[in-house]
Amino acid sequence: MAPEESRNQTGRNQTHKSNVIRVLKIQLPVSVLMAEKQVPLEYVMNLGPGRVVEFEKPCDELLDILVAGKKIGSGEVVKVGERFGIVVREIGGVRERVEQLGSFGPPPET
Repeated sequence: MAPEESRNQTGRNQTHKSNVIRVLKIQLPVSVLMAEKQVPLEYVMNLGPGRVVEFEKPCDELLDILVAGKKIGSGEVVKVGERFGIVVREIGGVRERVEQLGSFGPPPET
């Protein structure tokens, strides 16, 4: 490989590395979904302090871990000092997680 080609390749590698570092620094919202339920608007309008909303999900079932609204894994709630945390029990592979996150936004044009 000629010296100039080597320099160009090194420059491309540095640019690629810099782009990867930038992408990995993107901040995304992480949330935990306890349960979901559809109820009539009248039910919501009648909610008030002290009312209990019961869900079908058993208490010992794992909770969904969402990143940007997409499920990437599941875990269980723990108390960390005076705050909540989640212990990850199941999570997709890196490729699976990236593909899942890449699925938001407009669909590709055909």
